Amino acid sequence: MKTYAGYETQFTNDDSQLTDIVVGFDFGASCSKIILRTPSIREEFFVVPFSDKVEGELKYLFPTKIYYHEDSLQISLLKFDGAESKEHLKLRCLRSSRDNPLSERCKFTAKELTVAYIANVLQHIRAWFLTEHQNGYKQYKLYWRFNFGYPSGRFPKNYTADFSFFAKAGWWLSLQKEITLENASLALRNVHNLDFNCGLERDDINILSEIAATITGYAKSNYRKDGLKLLVDVGASTLDIAAFELHRKDGDDIYSVLESDVQLLGAFLLYERKLQIILERIRKHFNHIHLNADIYKPVPEDIKIDWNKVCEIDPFNIDIFQKAKKMIKKIIIQLKRNLDPLSPAWHDGLPLFLSGGGKNLFFYKRVLSDVEVEMRYHHEFKKFVEPPNPIKLGKDFNDSSRFLVAFGLSYPPEEIGEIREPDKIKKIKRLVRNKYEGIEMWGKEVE
Repeated sequence: MKTYAGYETQFTNDDSQLTDIVVGFDFGASCSKIILRTPSIREEFFVVPFSDKVEGELKYLFPTKIYYHEDSLQISLLKFDGAESKEHLKLRCLRSSRDNPLSERCKFTAKELTVAYIANVLQHIRAWFLTEHQNGYKQYKLYWRFNFGYPSGRFPKNYTADFSFFAKAGWWLSLQKEITLENASLALRNVHNLDFNCGLERDDINILSEIAATITGYAKSNYRKDGLKLLVDVGASTLDIAAFELHRKDGDDIYSVLESDVQLLGAFLLYERKLQIILERIRKHFNHIHLNADIYKPVPEDIKIDWNKVCEIDPFNIDIFQKAKKMIKKIIIQLKRNLDPLSPAWHDGLPLFLSGGGKNLFFYKRVLSDVEVEMRYHHEFKKFVEPPNPIKLGKDFNDSSRFLVAFGLSYPPEEIGEIREPDKIKKIKRLVRNKYEGIEMWGKEVE
């Protein structure tokens, strides 16, 4: 069996038999997920593995970090001697500091490292597919298409536009035999030029909404119901909320986003907050011991600490809990009061799509449970209704929710549908009537 290099793209140049292959690239805050699809023949899809050293669905997670050596400028997805990791690339690209050098010794920015990361992942994908599936596809010339997800939330337009530049520059860089940060920087400078050729046709590289991609599988299933939906994506770093209307127009799916928000309230940040609380308690405990030490008393043999008491944390008193509740409630109240007050979801139940790696943590289930109770009590809200998940990825996957975005992105763009952003949607004006309208008044004043 032939082993292919990542910069290669074809089994054969004979175009008598063609098939398109779509790369669905979910660029996550902590991990990226990749699904390939061949929609024109067989309708097969492949979840691309990153490592065989772990079991189950974990081997399909590409950590969103890159290893970088400041002296040799070597970069890799895998750890090597002398390298340090640059993590949270997606979050770095959504912050105002994204154009700043990463350190005094590192002249490159988060954007250049992101392009290098995308290029390395793309080379891994192509090398895996060409090597592992040559028996089934070696007679075909491959027509590559690349779908890259962009996040929900009210980010500046130039921030989300950069995701298009990252994808194009990343694809071009992945076609080079050697991936370097200098070439990543060169690609980012040239990608703005109209004559820049990234290696794909303009219509074959697309930046698509993560919101639409998340429920594409549902929208194409027999479970589909049009109307108001709420999406809650619990990632490692972020909590993403989006409210939208799903409907069809001229046979195409339309996702009208009514409101969305993204905040740093994800599962790993919750874990870090717990560690901070424990460290603060330990510091206070030892400060107390030090301040109460008495030189005239016998010196104790040991310093005692009640670890059970120190590590016992009520997660529902952590600030992240209240912030997450407030974030979700704010969007639902906006929906009910101004954006879609006449939706049947208010008396039938609001469909809730819960996705992401942290969706099964009890902490976030409790957040949603408390929101449901408080909304029912104060705002005449009935309940959340969680639609069934029709996606089956295989025996390695107990829960496919982490791969919903990649699954949706693996469809050709024309099959995913159109996303309509909040600023293009008119708010519904509530009609406030005079409570005495239609009532005739009798008395001396009207004689």
